[in-house]
Amino acid sequence: MKIKFSEIEDAFEFVGCGGHGEHTALLDKKAGKIYFHSEYSDFDEIPDEIYESDSVVEIPHKKSLDLRTHLVLRFVDEMMPDEYDTVHKIFSRRSAYAYYKDLLAEKELLDSWYAYENAATRKAVREWCAGEEIELAD
Repeated sequence: MKIKFSEIEDAFEFVGCGGHGEHTALLDKKAGKIYFHSEYSDFDEIPDEIYESDSVVEIPHKKSLDLRTHLVLRFVDEMMPDEYDTVHKIFSRRSAYAYYKDLLAEKELLDSWYAYENAATRKAVREWCAGEEIELAD
């Protein structure tokens, strides 16, 4: 069954809006339905029997698709290679993304970063779908 890519994207965002394991989304490839669960609320659409189905896959967290520090460093290498060491040091301490975004704003590259991150995320999610043999409708 074909699944809309936008629905997969929405589920991916839901899973990624919390820490690893805090939010879960499961896709039933046969039914074309996505089920959601959150550790922080009573929000739980996942029936117990869904865990036993061979056609169900868990939507990954963005950390699982290498969309964090490695993506930042690739962007920096392409767009501002002179700042590579600076950014690498930024990501060795707490609140790294805040400092990184401040640097991007100073260099007027914040919009470029968001476009780069969105394109890389979409590509990674599509590749994950292909690997899981999920047929996309769009």
